[in-house]
Amino acid sequence: MTELKKIIITAVASGFIGYIFGFAQMWLRNRREDRLRREDDLRKLGESYLAMRDRDKNFDYSEVKRLGVLQNLGAHRFSESEIATLQKSVIARGFPDPLAGHSKYLTDLPNYPFSVFHWAKDHQVILGDEISVLESLISLIEKSGETLSTEQNQRLFQIQLALEVARGNI
Repeated sequence: MTELKKIIITAVASGFIGYIFGFAQMWLRNRREDRLRREDDLRKLGESYLAMRDRDKNFDYSEVKRLGVLQNLGAHRFSESEIATLQKSVIARGFPDPLAGHSKYLTDLPNYPFSVFHWAKDHQVILGDEISVLESLISLIEKSGETLSTEQNQRLFQIQLALEVARGNI
């Protein structure tokens, strides 16, 4: 192999390696910026949640309202671990669990309570409106078209009863 071929091969190899390192550096920098942006967004979500809590004196007593506020603030954009971090932060400050709302109705959702926000977004349900949530659950059960088991019939009855109570009919 001549000296010229060795120089050309070395130059090409060096250029390729430089390109790979540059691409890796750019990718890592973008990942870091995305992580920092998401952390900042999560911090802002937590601050907004606590500000809503300070404005509304009945906030701590309404599970439905807490979930509705998180939904309005865009909790569906965050991962399960990020929402869990927010949940732990709120509880550590001595406030009620922000994800406790509707727990007796939505626990059948896979990966509850973190999937509640995606379920609500997919079905256009307002989590802050208990009647809307209950009506949506009833329609989902009735739309299945399958024969309901005894357990499912009992669950449907419980949800219908809760809906009548929420409407003030009982």
